Amino acid sequence: MTTWDDQSWRRWVFIWCGLGILALFWVAFTPLDEVISHRMYSRLWLDHHAALVDSWYRWPKWVSICAALGVIGFALSGRNPLNGVAVRAPTRDYLVVGLLTIPVLTWLVREGSASACPRDLVAFGGELAQRPFLDFSWQAIGSGRCNPSGHMSSFSWWLALCFLRPPQGLGLGVLILCILAMFALGSVQILKGAHFMSHLIFSLWWAGVVCLMLVRVCFLKRDIPTLKRR
Repeated sequence: MTTWDDQSWRRWVFIWCGLGILALFWVAFTPLDEVISHRMYSRLWLDHHAALVDSWYRWPKWVSICAALGVIGFALSGRNPLNGVAVRAPTRDYLVVGLLTIPVLTWLVREGSASACPRDLVAFGGELAQRPFLDFSWQAIGSGRCNPSGHMSSFSWWLALCFLRPPQGLGLGVLILCILAMFALGSVQILKGAHFMSHLIFSLWWAGVVCLMLVRVCFLKRDIPTLKRR
């Protein structure tokens, strides 16, 4: 199996930074968020399919959260439950810290966000006016508290598993399938008017940032030279 090295890590940092720039462009210079939400969000449709949407929202989230807790438990136990092989300390630290950090960081970023939920905006039947994307005034910070998606972070921890090794070949295919599945499960929040598509994208992006930072710290750290006594 291919392991992480400096070259593969830099390559994925470059890719992830590029995705972040594309996400910013999506929000700042295109109407895609509004177009998608206008097509998917309908209060009348929600009233008629409340049970379906509620199941779509709750069950996948809690199954994924329980799976995350299981992964943390197995990592702390020090044994791979599939083959009984010992879990190395860097892998243990990467999984435990990553799976705990992703939802916490998502929550912290969201609490400082000026982006409102679609259903709260005038354009979607709410009462708030949409703030300009680049409004960094102190009055705007924290006024929306809707970006990134907290619900999406229930699934975005899957990235930590995908980044255990540098994604390439079959691993890259698994990463793409996981991302598509995350959006399929997270899109229920667009149907509910709770999030724009960009909120899901940024939730995924922040999770990737956590994973790549931990790859650097856990798998590529350098020994710190010690001073020998003369």
